Amino acid sequence: MQVRCGREWQLLLKTTQTRYPELETHLLEHHPWQKPEIAAVPIEMGSAGCLDWIAANTVPAN
Repeated sequence: MQVRCGREWQLLLKTTQTRYPELETHLLEHHPWQKPEIAAVPIEMGSAGCLDWIAANTVPAN
């Protein structure tokens, strides 16, 4: 594997555990790198408003 230097950006995306596989697939299909770093970090606790917002905004499009 060849190591390269370049700019990286850290991006935080929020989704539900149910929708994570779909998000990962999308990222892998559209990212220009062959092996981008994708890591899932569970939200163990959060404000009700934040968790409600995530749930309301991660429903599949019809």
